Amino acid sequence: VQWLSALPEEPVNAIVIANEVLDAMPVRRFCVDGDEVMELGVCLKGEQLKLEKQQADSQLQQVVAELSLQNLQSLYCSEVNLNIEPWLAALSACTRQCAVYLIDYGYPSSEYYSCERNMGTLIGYYRHRAIDQPLWYPGLQDLTAFVDFSHVAHAALRQGFDVDGFTSQGNFLLNCGLAEQLEHVENERQHLLRVQQMKTLSMPSEMGERFKVMGLSRGLQNNIPGFEQRDLRYRL
Repeated sequence: VQWLSALPEEPVNAIVIANEVLDAMPVRRFCVDGDEVMELGVCLKGEQLKLEKQQADSQLQQVVAELSLQNLQSLYCSEVNLNIEPWLAALSACTRQCAVYLIDYGYPSSEYYSCERNMGTLIGYYRHRAIDQPLWYPGLQDLTAFVDFSHVAHAALRQGFDVDGFTSQGNFLLNCGLAEQLEHVENERQHLLRVQQMKTLSMPSEMGERFKVMGLSRGLQNNIPGFEQRDLRYRL
């Protein structure tokens, strides 16, 4: 095993597994009120960090306009991740042939920017508890936003990748032979433990539906495995 502090300078053949990488990238928060697009920036009020509206710059206004938000009856707030495409561009530049598995929680654009989800998805986690005030406990809580997988797919295509599949984590693991792993466990206690672990990863009520998996490839003749059953690319 060789740990890298930077991407390879010379193109390589690689398999990239990005488990909860995209959701940890910085996002830009915005609000739409009628025809006006405002950005939510961080300011200091007394000793407390606050979000405050400011005029969105031309880049953010264009990105929000391309979201084609419709039927907004009142103030609508959400976020966009503008770091995904540069990250994919960097992967494309340092690889000849590659398979990329993106594992994260998120939605297609139509669900991500639905009218009902009018406060976005940005949230904080502190001591394993969700906090809807992301600026509390700065430096101590984990900030995260869901992934717009439609945006990821379009950005990947622009950077020379093929989108080989998109499905839930549960279906992906079953397609990859998760159930067959039980055949090699003879100890009864270990068998029960493995069953419980499999349920946590694959059941819809656990992580199976909340997490999604997207497969990208570059320079390969065949689609990468894991998406044979219930490929959801049509929803992107």
